[in-house]
Amino acid sequence: METAGEILQAKAPAPRVSLDALTSLRFFAALAVVFYHSGAGFAEHSAFAPVFVVNALNNGWLGVPFFFILSGFIITYVHGDLSFDASQLAEFFLARFSRLYPVYLLSLALSAPFVSQFSPATDWRQFVFLQAWFPHFSATEWNFVSWTLSVEAFFYVLFPLLIHALRKLSDRALLIGLLLVAGLLALIWSNMTPELGNGELTLGGQTYFTPVPVLRAPEFIYGMFFGVVFLRGRFRLPGWTAYAALAIIALAATCSTQPAVAAVALVAFGPLIIALATIPKASAIRRLLDRPLLTLLGGASYSLYLLQFPVHEWIVAATPARLEFWGRLAFAPALILVSVLVYRGFEEPARRRLRKLWTLARGAGAIRAA
Repeated sequence: METAGEILQAKAPAPRVSLDALTSLRFFAALAVVFYHSGAGFAEHSAFAPVFVVNALNNGWLGVPFFFILSGFIITYVHGDLSFDASQLAEFFLARFSRLYPVYLLSLALSAPFVSQFSPATDWRQFVFLQAWFPHFSATEWNFVSWTLSVEAFFYVLFPLLIHALRKLSDRALLIGLLLVAGLLALIWSNMTPELGNGELTLGGQTYFTPVPVLRAPEFIYGMFFGVVFLRGRFRLPGWTAYAALAIIALAATCSTQPAVAAVALVAFGPLIIALATIPKASAIRRLLDRPLLTLLGGASYSLYLLQFPVHEWIVAATPARLEFWGRLAFAPALILVSVLVYRGFEEPARRRLRKLWTLARGAGAIRAA
């Protein structure tokens, strides 16, 4: 049996590299979640859908833990070398805020007309990313996927606290920690139930609420471990790892909907991410994923994910009953088109504008302080 040192072969530190392949994967992950919400139920009741297609659609929710793991990896790659003094901490949170909030606020505005009942006592939570910290949060959300933003915001708070500890680990301790987190993920997801997914943990006949952001934190931390491994530049996985990880994920997603099988796919996301980050650009999979169109769609994946509910509801509202079938067919293409337009025309400009305002505010503050 090969040792970890033989599998993770030492190499010289590498310069910053393009991660376009990972950006492209975000599109497929977001699309999987969309089809899970909009197509899984239809396929289950169809006499013509093959079992592997039904399984794949029902496992589309795996796109969410993929995003959480990828987020841990990317944020570590981009910000993992910071000391996080007061200035860097402010810059970090501004970068995260400008990344999340503009499209998030747009999605809430577009969803508001379809809210059946407003409740100021609870509605405010979603505007400050706190909704997932409360029991039964799904009943109060305007946009049903917005709980994941509450979870992601917690990860951003967690990151500066954890990255210092991870950076201090030796290579051996880092690999052991990575394996332990992978085992924890497998344990959690092998026993995952809808109740546990909503934060309801039952022990000894008693049900306790476990805040969902805490429950999902191991996914982000798993990505952070891979991010630190990648940053050190002393290890690389064999080139076949990306293909093997993809095969494992595809097999797990299509053969069963059992939690234990899904856990296998979830753990395989980590090796897939770091393998695609290190595999040569000349490889077939990199040439495919580095294509500009896929990179564009990957960039728009955040809008695609967040706008799936409001776009669906607006299409339903605008489609006569006799044309319902055509409205269903138009949903996915319309959502992709809208997400690209929002990404190019709103998300990126808003992010740049917020960063510019921050730069101007800091400059004005420095002048006043002088």
